Amino acid sequence: MGHKKHKEVQHTINVTPVSLSLKIAGYACLLIGLLSFVGIFELTYIENTIDGVKLFIVFAFLGLVVSLPFYLIIYRTVPEFKLGKYIPDRWKNLLYFLPFGLFFLTPCMASFINRTYSAEEVNCDKYEVVRKSTSASKYGRYSRYGPDHYIFVEIDNDEKRLTVSESYWNTITEKDKINLCIQKGSLGYDYVKIND
Repeated sequence: MGHKKHKEVQHTINVTPVSLSLKIAGYACLLIGLLSFVGIFELTYIENTIDGVKLFIVFAFLGLVVSLPFYLIIYRTVPEFKLGKYIPDRWKNLLYFLPFGLFFLTPCMASFINRTYSAEEVNCDKYEVVRKSTSASKYGRYSRYGPDHYIFVEIDNDEKRLTVSESYWNTITEKDKINLCIQKGSLGYDYVKIND
């Protein structure tokens, strides 16, 4: 009985190391993506900004627009893109962190600048607490353990939700008059300062 000999063919794949410029671009995009998570702590301040949703949308879109020139620079300076070389998937995936990171990082930076370098003009007054609530989430951003705590007050004929600390939330009840200071931000968005 004859034995068939199977000839084993060994395939060798020549993997060319990625260029230094691709490594720098990839890690820079990853760093921007990771920095966006730090911006999560700024979201509470965005919530306490008049037209905070508008601020977020405007600067999140601006973040995506800003990412386009960066991609243009990457595609024009990284040899792998210029010469149409093969790029390993892990390096391609790192580049996706750029628009993701700037989408969140840009509005958070804008919020920080708006409230930190705000105008000197501050308007303080008494506002009535319309109602109180907490977030459905078990873990909130404002307090280390537990949900976020909200109060709703009417500012300029518009009901505004403000995020406050749990200790302050426990000291007030609905219909209470609380002291709020509204300060003009450096980017034109009014910021509500809560004396809790």
